[in-house]
Amino acid sequence: GINQDIMEDSIHSLVKSESEATLAGIEEVLSWDGREKRIKYYFTCYVLDKVKSGNNIYALAEEKHKELMEIESRFISGTAIEEEAAERLSLNALKLALEFRILSHEAMFFGKKMNLSDNFSKLEIDSLNRVYAAGDRKEKNGTERDLEEALKLYNEAYKYRPDEIFKARMIAVKKRLPCAECKFSGSCIQCKGEKGSWKTCAVCKGSLKVNITCPVCNGDGKKSCEKCNGQGKLKERCIICIDGKLKCPDCDGQGYIIEDCPKKIKCPRCLGEGKIKEEIPATTVVCPACGGGEGKAACAVCSGAGVIHKPVTYQYIGCAKCTGTGEITCPVCNGTGQNKIKCEKCKTKGEIVCPECKGTKYVFTTCDKCQGIGRVGICPKCSGAKSIVQDCTNCKDGKEWKDCSHCNGTGLCPVCGGIGHRK
Repeated sequence: GINQDIMEDSIHSLVKSESEATLAGIEEVLSWDGREKRIKYYFTCYVLDKVKSGNNIYALAEEKHKELMEIESRFISGTAIEEEAAERLSLNALKLALEFRILSHEAMFFGKKMNLSDNFSKLEIDSLNRVYAAGDRKEKNGTERDLEEALKLYNEAYKYRPDEIFKARMIAVKKRLPCAECKFSGSCIQCKGEKGSWKTCAVCKGSLKVNITCPVCNGDGKKSCEKCNGQGKLKERCIICIDGKLKCPDCDGQGYIIEDCPKKIKCPRCLGEGKIKEEIPATTVVCPACGGGEGKAACAVCSGAGVIHKPVTYQYIGCAKCTGTGEITCPVCNGTGQNKIKCEKCKTKGEIVCPECKGTKYVFTTCDKCQGIGRVGICPKCSGAKSIVQDCTNCKDGKEWKDCSHCNGTGLCPVCGGIGHRK
């Protein structure tokens, strides 16, 4: 991708005379997340001006071309150059040649034809040979400092000229440089390659014996009570109930509660009067004044109708429902005088769960031998000492193996992985 410095120089020079709207567009492009710098560069250039961007890239390429020409002329002038200066010039020539080649491609992308010569192959070859020669000298000297400088030289040259020769040389130099920690040994400096060490057992402190809580009495020192099997309670048959049930006290085992009820109640029809008022319908009779003579002579009684109407009358008759007594048989108890109600406590079963044994038929009482403790006398295993001594199972001869924490038990140098030299 394009060099970061080249990209920033190009953009800064392009935005100097642009409007606020254009600058806002550039800021938005540059804020894009997840975009490569090269993509941002192209979009920024298009936001500005394609022609102007191409011209700016061409100007940058001219600067790189000029610097390359200066280095080439200095090498062919025959003037003596110190070894270190020659190294720096050679590396700079490789860097400039790469940047010039990138800018040439960028200018073509923006439609700008590159008229500058890019025939720097001889300069590049000469620069590579000088870098190889400088590296050979440092490798030949063989001191750790010279080898470090050779490795640094190859690393920098590889960035501008990533060929297999530099890669192979870096690998060769690294093998000659000691690991910063183990200094060629490849072993862990803490455990000396032993992977760990034997330490005094943390459990028995090297005595081979350990005190443990007595497994029989669990540290109580007493043996289990034989009468209650260490439970502290005795299981006995409940003497209050039968099969965990008791007769329901509310209904006396009947399932129903009997309440007094009146045998007779007031008749709802006659309301206890024994008789009811009955309506006699109206009747029509012959007018006695005119004898039904069709109302002739304008009878004043029937108004000429010939008939008269008797009004509605009422009379009291005996109540058929209570037969005149004013009372009827109670429909709730059917005249028995007793009302049967479901018992809510036992749900008509007549039985309830025994509150003493909770329906289990058994009760637990405190053991009279151990007084509810469950343990009595002296434990036969520890003789009342509450603990016993046994051989330590954690160690061997009072020692236990501990992996080295520095190398995690591998015995290898964690820095170089056991190869002994630089990675």
